[in-house]
Amino acid sequence: NDTDHSLKAWKLIDEAGLRGINIGGAKISTKHPNFMINSGSATAKDLEDLGNFVIKKVKIKSMCCSFDFVVYRCKNTTTLKKIREK
Repeated sequence: NDTDHSLKAWKLIDEAGLRGINIGGAKISTKHPNFMINSGSATAKDLEDLGNFVIKKVKIKSMCCSFDFVVYRCKNTTTLKKIREK
């Protein structure tokens, strides 16, 4: 249902069994599954491939047609904190 705004991205990702999954050096966080993490060796392609994989799996599992990622590039926790406050 595309009009159900009570859906939470982390919950959809978790229910699809994707918490902690990785592609190359890119990983879905085990603590906050709506975050992708660079384990230190991820390429931009790894992150893009992981995001696309998660989107595909969540759409299949949840039948949610409008699921998508917004990707922020954070170099430090101060930047991440500002994004969370938006």
